[in-house]
Amino acid sequence: MPHRTRLPLATLLGLCACASAPSPTTEAEKADAMGAYQQCLHRNAQGLDDPATDAATVARALAFACQIQREDVVATAARGLPPDDQARLRRQFEQDDPPRVTLLVLQRRAGLVR
Repeated sequence: MPHRTRLPLATLLGLCACASAPSPTTEAEKADAMGAYQQCLHRNAQGLDDPATDAATVARALAFACQIQREDVVATAARGLPPDDQARLRRQFEQDDPPRVTLLVLQRRAGLVR
C-alpha cells in the first residue's frame, strides 16, 4: 500500500483561503485597465463613427468592439471584493458606460478629443 502524506487540516484550509481570496486591485491596475479600454474606444471610433449615424448607436458598436477591454475594467475593479459588491459594481458600470461612450463619440465629432 502506498504511503500517503497527510497535511494537517489547518494547512489545507490555509491553502484554500489563499486561492479563493485574491488581493484587492490597486489604483494603478484600475487605471491601466481603464486606459486600455479608452485606447480601444479611441482606436475604433475612427473606423466605426459615421456622422450620419446617431451617437448612441455608434457608442454601442464601440462598446461591442472593445468588450474584452471593457470586461477587464470591471473584472479588475471587482477583484477582491465580496460577491455582492462585485455585482453592484458591474451593474453600476453597465449603467454608467453607455452615456460615457456616447459622450466620447459626441466629443470626437465636435473635435474636442482625438
